[in-house]
Amino acid sequence: YQTFLRIARLWRYLESRLRFGQVHGIDRLFPHRPPGSLMVYCPACMDPGVNIFGKWWTCPMWLRHLIQMRITIDGNHQVSQFWKNTDPHDVTLADGVSYFPASKPYFKYLNDMGAISSEEYAAHCNHVKVIANQGRIQNQNCAKTGAVNTQCDHVFVMATADMQNGERYANVDASTHQAFKMYGYGDGKTENHRHCVPCHDSYDANCSYWTYKGKRFATSTYLSDQKEFYYWVELNQVGGYTRQMNDGHREDTIIAHHNDWNWRKTVNMGKI
Repeated sequence: YQTFLRIARLWRYLESRLRFGQVHGIDRLFPHRPPGSLMVYCPACMDPGVNIFGKWWTCPMWLRHLIQMRITIDGNHQVSQFWKNTDPHDVTLADGVSYFPASKPYFKYLNDMGAISSEEYAAHCNHVKVIANQGRIQNQNCAKTGAVNTQCDHVFVMATADMQNGERYANVDASTHQAFKMYGYGDGKTENHRHCVPCHDSYDANCSYWTYKGKRFATSTYLSDQKEFYYWVELNQVGGYTRQMNDGHREDTIIAHHNDWNWRKTVNMGKI
């Protein structure tokens, strides 16, 4: 049975490489995106060179704001992972080429960040208790206390970053960084004027999160290539069994559900 589960997981990965065109050299058609991408992109969001052409950046700003990118950031504490004897060789098959950031650079970035910052501890808005609830009892036995999703206003998942101790700004920054990286922002390879794309984000802790966001992106080597810038009800059901999985299996399973959700959104978008 264990062998069957491993083969099923590998089969799912190989199928994804077929479906996303990686075995057919699709990367040459999307040079602004990271090579080897295994995720479903939103077809409606502003994507220079894909769904908008010409000198679109010369349009008046008020017109560009009509088609701006709007993203929503939110944390989910249901897709946690219990502390367990994890197999060190169980790693994701889509490391860094899908919704989750590459594991080694991500954990190095978190280690470089050190302990939770003083401004995060000081964020005690009456209506936002995200930061103040770092040590909640339900997450005391968890290696990963959940995940931070970044999604567009068409409810397509753009990126996900694991949380290790509540909803830290470092996790939120990494999630947004991965989202824009996978969408080709800051690639430095194509002259597509992506820096001219208006972008607004929404986050329930924006009142304190935005205070030092520019400084964090400007001073971090991990975030340095980008200076600017729910479907929880469904994903909650996934958390019931992913919290018992090893690291790689858990990440691959969540990626598969993200892709399924985004594909269903793509198919049904014309009905909206």
